[in-house]
Amino acid sequence: MQAPRFNRFAVKSWPEKVFAGDAIYRQVQDILSAAGATLPTTSRRPDVRLIVENTSSATLTFQNPGNHSGGKPEVIPAEGDARAVMIMLQGATLAEQQAHAAALVARYDLGSSGLTAAFIADLAAGKLQDFISEAYGPAPFAGQADRLQHLDWIKSDGAADTIAAVRENHAAYGARPASQETAFIARFDLFVKGTGTTPERVEGGDIIIAVDHQTDTQSFTTRPIMPDVARSYYGAAYTRLPLVQLQGDGQVTVVNLPTADQPKRDAAPRR
Repeated sequence: MQAPRFNRFAVKSWPEKVFAGDAIYRQVQDILSAAGATLPTTSRRPDVRLIVENTSSATLTFQNPGNHSGGKPEVIPAEGDARAVMIMLQGATLAEQQAHAAALVARYDLGSSGLTAAFIADLAAGKLQDFISEAYGPAPFAGQADRLQHLDWIKSDGAADTIAAVRENHAAYGARPASQETAFIARFDLFVKGTGTTPERVEGGDIIIAVDHQTDTQSFTTRPIMPDVARSYYGAAYTRLPLVQLQGDGQVTVVNLPTADQPKRDAAPRR
């Protein structure tokens, strides 16, 4: 079948527009500052961590499965306070990550035996790729294990993941407390009107903008997050993210903040 030929007379599409998250955030700051208000922070979901101490008499080395070490091997010594490995688990939910941590501890007896050559061998052979996303170190076992706490995380669908902090002699797993992050929904409103019909809003015009503040330099950076990803990050709090409406040129028109008597922000744009 002959491929369709390019039609040089076809109507050109609109050029793609790129809007700077920093510029949007500055507008939001200016609007709220004039009203004597600020953006609230939102709880962000932590991940489950597994900490395992090297109890062998040998230094253990391996490559981080997450490839975040620039090709350099991770080195876990057998002596000193920092002789544990930090492991991040695979899993889209906290419950899945917690289950993977428990399975690894049981399979390799990590709680009693600690970091063993058999575990490292299977990690290097790729046999644990369904369980582990990252493994790095060294880290102090007690210091990291002490940071794990019981967590009840309410997901965006209203269901809860209850994550216990589990600690054995040489292995511990669980989650840290949820961190607080500044984030808001940036909504670019676009409506399509048919002949004699009511304008309908085109879905998919939302992007979440998260803001990281550097308190030492009084500066900030922003990063965009897709809505589906943001729902996993913020859980039930997603429905209470501030809503910032923008015109097609990137000009902020309205900033809607959640209120104490409004448990769920109305998702419909205010016009």
